[in-house]
Amino acid sequence: MEFSFTTTDETYKYCCEVVDCLVTYCKKSQEEALNMVNAYWHEKLTFDEEDYLLHEYPYYWAMCMEYPGISWEYNPQLWPPPKEYVQQQFLIE
Repeated sequence: MEFSFTTTDETYKYCCEVVDCLVTYCKKSQEEALNMVNAYWHEKLTFDEEDYLLHEYPYYWAMCMEYPGISWEYNPQLWPPPKEYVQQQFLIE
C-alpha cells in the first residue's frame, strides 16, 4: 500500500489499519479507502510516532473520513466502535 506521505513502520501499520476500518465498516474497496486516507491527510508530508493523530483509534479516523463535517460520534450506531473492533484492538476475548 502506498501513502502520499512518508511513514515509519509503526505509522504505516496505523494507516493500514485506518484503510482496513474503511473497508470493513464503511464497505469501501481497498483502493477507495487508500485514496480517502491520502485525500484526508493530503497536507501531510511525514507521519511519525510524534504525530498527534496516533492518540485516536484508527476507527475514529476512518469514521472522520467517511462522515466529514458531521458529528458522527454522537450516532450510537457508529460510536463507540463495534465490539469486535475493540476486542481486536485490546485482544479481549
